[in-house]
Amino acid sequence: MATQGLDIDRSTLAGWTGQAAALLDPLVARIRDEVLKADKIHADDTPVPVLDPGRGKTATGRLWVYAADDQASGSTAPRATWYHFTPDRTAAHLLAHLAGFRGFLQADAYAGYDGLYRGGVTEVACWAHFRRKVFDLHERTATPLTTDILERIGALYAVEAEVRGQPPDIRHRARQEHSKPLIEALREVLDAALRRLSPKCDMAKAIAYGTKRWAALTRFLDDGRLEIGNNIAERALRGVAIGRRNWLFAGSRVGGERAAAIYTVIQTCKANGVDPQAYIADVIARIAYDWPASRWDELLPCWCGRLPTASRCARVSSLKNSTRGAARGGNYSHRYGYVKERFSATWRRCSREAGASQKADAPGDGSLFRKATAHRHRYRGMRKFAPLGTLSRVARASGEADRTTIGEALRQARQE
Repeated sequence: MATQGLDIDRSTLAGWTGQAAALLDPLVARIRDEVLKADKIHADDTPVPVLDPGRGKTATGRLWVYAADDQASGSTAPRATWYHFTPDRTAAHLLAHLAGFRGFLQADAYAGYDGLYRGGVTEVACWAHFRRKVFDLHERTATPLTTDILERIGALYAVEAEVRGQPPDIRHRARQEHSKPLIEALREVLDAALRRLSPKCDMAKAIAYGTKRWAALTRFLDDGRLEIGNNIAERALRGVAIGRRNWLFAGSRVGGERAAAIYTVIQTCKANGVDPQAYIADVIARIAYDWPASRWDELLPCWCGRLPTASRCARVSSLKNSTRGAARGGNYSHRYGYVKERFSATWRRCSREAGASQKADAPGDGSLFRKATAHRHRYRGMRKFAPLGTLSRVARASGEADRTTIGEALRQARQE
């Protein structure tokens, strides 16, 4: 809102966010279903401070992320990322989240996952976590042993970089030919180090972290769909960590659940190359018109081979404005000229309909939208969108639940 010149009270924004999260709940449930249908899930979690007025301080909740992303192994299937908020980090939450899942789970060494592994889920460990244990010691005091281990792990990642985006069979063959000998040699180095180090020293503990999980660490060698690390889930939480510096804490458990729903939609949009702001503006308007439950899949980002109009236009517009997009636009002007023309026409139509909506349901003298008319420099951008309340009232005035476009509802309202 601030980027559009709007100074709106935080409590008002929180209320709008809560209403938006409620409208998006059916899409969040569909994204969750898509994640749980995957053969492989990347999981991670991060702490989230939550206000606890009764105790006079903040409690520590957890935000979990579960991501389905096989594009590194050449898959063209859409990506899906599901977030879930819990008040604590007990294993019961994991068992509930992934109930019925029987594929590969790539995560950290948190003991709470053990119940899933005993129930039929296959563990895939993360080489980045093992490397981090050694790297922390190397930064503190570099030794020939830490240098050797880090270089050997780096060679494994070099192989992965060469086959990224290739089909599973090519990745499997490259790993068997190149990565497997490297890992066997690394294991010999680790075993030799453990024999001469004291079990209580930090280096021995770091090495033991890897050797105890060796089967899970090396599982990626035998399946080209698997990844060497859990960077997919860690990247999905990076935005949460950055945002936490600004919003600091969740106001309540309900606030944490709202945040998880919004993060689910935004991250799934970003993973599929869809502009989140345009997408959410588009689908909320559609959902407010009682979008049929049998057609929820049509609103999911990149599902069913189509995108909502606003999201599709926004994505192409962003590409056009980028450096690479401008270069492509110069080389293929006949393509981008057509796209730009269609985008402009669509935006003009949406703007006309939004303006008509505001006139059809004129607000009171003291309302925000009348202020926007009088002070356009302060409320620029507001006139481009009709408020949810207006859209809902116009939709109800039409008397038909299957109205799915703003224009149809407005025309019906004007006729009445």
